[in-house]
Amino acid sequence: MATRDYAFRQRRLEPPAEPFRVELTHEDETRASEPAEAAQRVHGPALDFPLLATRRRHRQDGSSSR
Repeated sequence: MATRDYAFRQRRLEPPAEPFRVELTHEDETRASEPAEAAQRVHGPALDFPLLATRRRHRQDGSSSR
């Protein structure tokens, strides 16, 4: 959570008060973070996540948007 909040503050954004869940899929396997009951979720192919996080790919260009 501290890393997430730091990333938001680096962009001069207020971190969300609610937790969110990250669900990444590679081949037939899905890995997910806690909490399972989080209302907000980030989900998609595992390859897209680091490319988006490092700004190597725009969100609209991800394979999950095709």
